[in-house]
Amino acid sequence: MKIICVGNSHVGAFSTAALADWSAGRPHRFDLYVGRLGHPEYLPVIDQHGSVNPTLVSDIAAARAGQASTRLHFVGAGTDTALQRTALVSMIGGNAHNLMGLVEPVRPFDFRLDENPDLPLADGAEILPEGQVAAILDRAVQAEIAPILKALKAIAGTEIWHLESPPPIFSNDHIAQYLEDRFRQDGKVPRVSAPAFRYKLWRLHSAAVRRLCRDLAVRFVPHPTQAVDEQGFLLPKYVPANATHAAASYGRLQLEQLDELVSTQGKPRDHGDTPYRDLREIAFWSRSVARIPAGNVDPVADFPFRVAPAEKVATAGSCFAQHIARHLAQSGYNYYIAEQPHPALGPALARDFGYGVFSARYANIYTSRQLLQLIQRAEGMFVPATDVWEAPGGQGFVDPFRPTIHPGGYGSVEEMRTDRDRHLAAVRLMLREMDVFVFTLGLTETWVDRRDGAVFPLCPGVTGGQFDSAIHQFLNLSIDDVRNDLNQSLALLRGIRPKLKVILTVSPVPLKATASIDHVLTATCYSKSVLRVAAHDVADTHDNVGYFPSYEIITGNFNRGAYYADDLREVRPEGVSHVMRTFFEHVAESGARPNLTADRPTPSAPIIPAARNAALLECEEELLEFDRVMAMRRDA
Repeated sequence: MKIICVGNSHVGAFSTAALADWSAGRPHRFDLYVGRLGHPEYLPVIDQHGSVNPTLVSDIAAARAGQASTRLHFVGAGTDTALQRTALVSMIGGNAHNLMGLVEPVRPFDFRLDENPDLPLADGAEILPEGQVAAILDRAVQAEIAPILKALKAIAGTEIWHLESPPPIFSNDHIAQYLEDRFRQDGKVPRVSAPAFRYKLWRLHSAAVRRLCRDLAVRFVPHPTQAVDEQGFLLPKYVPANATHAAASYGRLQLEQLDELVSTQGKPRDHGDTPYRDLREIAFWSRSVARIPAGNVDPVADFPFRVAPAEKVATAGSCFAQHIARHLAQSGYNYYIAEQPHPALGPALARDFGYGVFSARYANIYTSRQLLQLIQRAEGMFVPATDVWEAPGGQGFVDPFRPTIHPGGYGSVEEMRTDRDRHLAAVRLMLREMDVFVFTLGLTETWVDRRDGAVFPLCPGVTGGQFDSAIHQFLNLSIDDVRNDLNQSLALLRGIRPKLKVILTVSPVPLKATASIDHVLTATCYSKSVLRVAAHDVADTHDNVGYFPSYEIITGNFNRGAYYADDLREVRPEGVSHVMRTFFEHVAESGARPNLTADRPTPSAPIIPAARNAALLECEEELLEFDRVMAMRRDA
């Protein structure tokens, strides 16, 4: 087997040990080639376009073919000739933690390490959240190691192993004695940081490199465990006359690690690793939730696709979906409106009649069954038995499936039917033109027509029609119901628009009232749990569907309820901004950015929930009269 080792200064101990071993007749199991990335002919290692230096590319290819160069040196032949493989071993970077904290910062700081919170803190130092310090080191890793490792992975044509940088040295006196000039201040030796502080920085740096390796499918090889003491510091026999590196004796341990990797065909023996060891920061509550500012919590892992500014984005769903629609309209996105008003209406009246609230005038679609039946009605696949309702008090007529869309009701049944036909034609156009569909699930509770299963957005009798227990039945959708509805909707959409991207979200707004026998709080928990699980299952089984966690951002206890108004239902502007900031970070391609000032009140203006969104947020659920609905249910 061939091993091609490239890296920066930490290659020194490794190459010294290798030369000594082969010279003494102690070859290792592999053919070894070693090169320093600091060689003048390798600089710059990658160019501004991310391409690897052609000389380095040529040398790696030559080494794979068994040919050395004056830059990538052949150390010696190995003893294991049976395994015909090549591995590129990386020792890139590895000193960012020393640059950050080998000597005391001008403004001293410290932090608690989550994996070992009992480590001492420096006296008088400013205590920062671990997440902030980790972010600094992660940025350094992304700048120093990531570009080179990514570029090498693209051209190497082999598996890649990355060796962890050596553990820190305990002795401050030793570090001060051998401190490199770059750490000195005006030629003087500054105060060396406390050992515990330096150890914590090293641990965070290694964690950042582990995450990078995991993301790139590069094997991370941890430091040799026999090289450290009980506290995790480098044992004296592995400490060189240097402040930031390890001795050749440590390099020999690394060579033995590689022997083991080769002998097990790349599968190292278990040295106490667990499935959790290589997980990203997002897998740990303390690192990604508890110990970072609430406004920085980002619960998105890997969104399956991006949305380009030119793509037509359509929206539908519950009240909260209107926030998403409004921000899309105010951003660089191509927010698609299929149903346009006559110019004579003007903006204010157009909004009163439901234009622009969503991509078509279907008003709020609270349930998965509503969405499915809307698509079926638009495509002529379903004609409900219920055609029209009388408006309250007999003053006109309303569309049972959009009971609040026409203020004051229609003057005649024909007028209502004509408007509905025009609306369904706009929905058909939307289904054929949209590139991205954002749907926010709001409720599981609905009212259904026993005759044909048609569902209504509001209980008959609230804004039109008459409640009839022989016809109308309360239905609380199950996980299977919602999952099946969504899968059927997606199948229909795929048949119409095969390349459509779908984004599912769950509204964080609690139920205004419940028609179940449960307390409204437990009814809300049931409803949101069903929607969340169903959305997850559907997104997991469709490549073109992504789940976006707006629900988690608003309801998460990390914000301590700060994203809800005094009524504990209305979502405050700060919460909406957090959702959209995260949405655009993970979903938007370059060129589309949100306007996050739209929902921010001026500092001097009080936040009054009733007034803040009244002009912009339309929500039929607010029309529910709890006592009346409960009475209807009891009569059903």
